[in-house]
Amino acid sequence: MSDARLVPVPVEEWDPSLQELKQQILATGNEPSGLRCTLANHPALLRRAVLMVNYILFKSTVPPRHRELIILRTSRLCAVEYEWAHHKASALAVGLTQQEVLGVFDDQYAWSHDDATVLKAVDELHNDYVVSDSTWKELSTMYKTSSMMDLVYTVGQYHTMAMAIKSFGVQIEDGLSGFPKQ
Repeated sequence: MSDARLVPVPVEEWDPSLQELKQQILATGNEPSGLRCTLANHPALLRRAVLMVNYILFKSTVPPRHRELIILRTSRLCAVEYEWAHHKASALAVGLTQQEVLGVFDDQYAWSHDDATVLKAVDELHNDYVVSDSTWKELSTMYKTSSMMDLVYTVGQYHTMAMAIKSFGVQIEDGLSGFPKQ
């Protein structure tokens, strides 16, 4: 979407009920993202959304490398350049190479067995809303039950975010770039 449907709320105009969240974000030295400022139009929703995203990013039992692969692949499948723009640097920071980051666009990329299994689960959830029995069995050799559950919820959360970002018209912030030009 080329235009925002919802105007992001500047941080200095956030509802007083968001004061604690605002202080936490500003304490990191960062400004709130365009998505958070857009969600600030609905303070109760923003507070709940941040809880789930913080769980996925900081407390999930999915290894960080796989978490970022999940997010990048989901961004690609849902055609959400905003999330891609926000997570490609995170992917590099947790050890993915530039070639691997770009590999989420290449269905023929030579992934390791574990990476390929995770990406297959993402693709199945995106296409069929279920992890197949064979992929579930493969995941169970890599992960504990909690990690398998976290994987499913991560894909689901980023699908929800894709719908919100695209429906609200959240724009990529200056200084970030979307999908690579093919």
